[in-house]
Amino acid sequence: MVRLHPASAAVSALRSGGQLALFALFASTAFVGMGGGDGAAPLAPLAVPAAFLVGAGAALARWYRFEYETLPERLVVRSGVISRQEREIPLHRVQNVDVRRSVLQRALGLSTVTVETAGGGATEATLNAVSREEADRLREELGRRGRRGDQREGRDRRDERDSATDATGASEAGAGTGGAGEAGASAADTAGVAADRDAEATRESRRTEPESETLYELTGRRFATLCAVSFRPSAVIAPFVGASLFDDLLFDGGRLLVRYGIIDVEIGPGDVPSLGTSDLLSLGLLGVVGFLLVVWVVSAALTFVRYYGFRLERVGDELRYERGLLGRYSGTVPLSKVQTLTVSENVAMRRLGYASLTVDTAGYAPGSGGGGDGGVETAVPLDTRERVVALANEVRSELDADTGAATPSDDAFGVDVVERPPSRARRRYVARYALAALAVTAVAVGVDRLVVDLPRFVALAPLVGVALAPLAGHLTWTHRGHATASDGFVTRTGVFRRHTRLVPYFRLQTVFVSRTIFQRRRRLASVVADSASSSGLLGGDAVAHDLDEGDADGLREELLDRLRGDLAARRREASRRRDRRAAGVSAARGVGAGPPGDGSTGAAGDGEGADPGGEGDDGSGAPADG
Repeated sequence: MVRLHPASAAVSALRSGGQLALFALFASTAFVGMGGGDGAAPLAPLAVPAAFLVGAGAALARWYRFEYETLPERLVVRSGVISRQEREIPLHRVQNVDVRRSVLQRALGLSTVTVETAGGGATEATLNAVSREEADRLREELGRRGRRGDQREGRDRRDERDSATDATGASEAGAGTGGAGEAGASAADTAGVAADRDAEATRESRRTEPESETLYELTGRRFATLCAVSFRPSAVIAPFVGASLFDDLLFDGGRLLVRYGIIDVEIGPGDVPSLGTSDLLSLGLLGVVGFLLVVWVVSAALTFVRYYGFRLERVGDELRYERGLLGRYSGTVPLSKVQTLTVSENVAMRRLGYASLTVDTAGYAPGSGGGGDGGVETAVPLDTRERVVALANEVRSELDADTGAATPSDDAFGVDVVERPPSRARRRYVARYALAALAVTAVAVGVDRLVVDLPRFVALAPLVGVALAPLAGHLTWTHRGHATASDGFVTRTGVFRRHTRLVPYFRLQTVFVSRTIFQRRRRLASVVADSASSSGLLGGDAVAHDLDEGDADGLREELLDRLRGDLAARRREASRRRDRRAAGVSAARGVGAGPPGDGSTGAAGDGEGADPGGEGDDGSGAPADG
């Protein structure tokens, strides 16, 4: 078992001891100030160093009792001082191994490693902290062993199924004619092939790490453009957090308007200034502009800090990226575990021809606590739409490699690819926006009549939304749609930020049709394609909105048929590869390719109906699926 880096023990001790000492300082000061006894007053100064020692000692004990070990099939983590815990994480379930470095950790040469698994409710393991070299080793080793363990588990399941099939067929066909001997020979062959595979896997693990290829770097003009067009939702609270600065800007701007005569201020009774309706509107407009300006500046600053030095690389069958100004964050995206591809464009990006690409995995929260997005990995923050779509298609081809199909040639992310909802859905959107505007107006009028007198016409201002409802409904209808590509289900939604999602068919978990009470009135329904993507927890499922009821049921059946067909194609391709491997191993061991069915070859005796060449053909050109 291995402990964390000793420097992390010192950092944790200082942090925990300092926090407890600060609490003891406030508590002792308050105790003495309230007259908590003259006898205890001389002991109050000792509370701070005593609290520091207790906190630091507890941190050191936690560090000493925290151990981890990487085994061939699992990661073992032991922790706990009073109550001991031992967690074993199967490596084939590992989705992401991410590394982050805070400012202090970068100065000390430390890194925090987080391990995420599919379906986990929280981060499975956090190693805080290890050396930078150890972090890189863990990321390489856990990722490599996890992929190899996943492949071995799949091969073992197939071998068990094939062995059972072979034994049953041999016992039925060879009853009383030496069939038992043939079954034994087949079992021996299977065991020999499995041993050779394990040896091959061991040799593969000793090979050097594949070379990395830089796919994308965010620098120069693209980085400046990303900062300018990005919107960070957390920036909305910035004007409220910095309320004093915002108020000062508004007040100074108002004085300028008065000085230049743009607005007139009249002194009423009691020397209280009063403003007319037009002046209030001017000040309100100034406040909105100032608010938006602060949000834009803060969004640009947050984007600059988050994506500074962003670089995307491909190492083997993984995408790796690194970013961050203050703290560096490094994440991995295993291509074999991609759940959803999403091409996103806000209004400014669409006008300039840019887009971004995000890749969803099944991990819970990669980098939680370090700026992660809960399973959503940003592969390309900003680039031309053509380059973003090209990278998305490259990932699609990797996912389709297990089917033996050619690289997808259809443009799944094209602007005019999707089929829009029927026209009566647009009328539904218009009615919804109009009703929402009327509801806001009713609330404003109620506040004006019952709570406080609002300026003239302010209570009726939301009625403008009724006039804009047709435009909003048309835009919503225009930016919604769905399509069935050759390898996945495509949906599009969003006006201000449009998302085009592609869910591979073999990643579908459930497909269902939903109908709200309002949709039933217009004979509409929505089709929801749920996958193991963690973005689905935040409403990021692929949804085809407001289809005709008959079309929705037909789309559901089509998706289920494509799911079954995709899985069958992957099983057939896996069988072909297994047959070719077995034939190659048999040839290397000097086993002759005898007549089919005599039990002398591993290619034709695995119950898959494979031909002597190991291609899995039944002679008619259609691959046999066993």
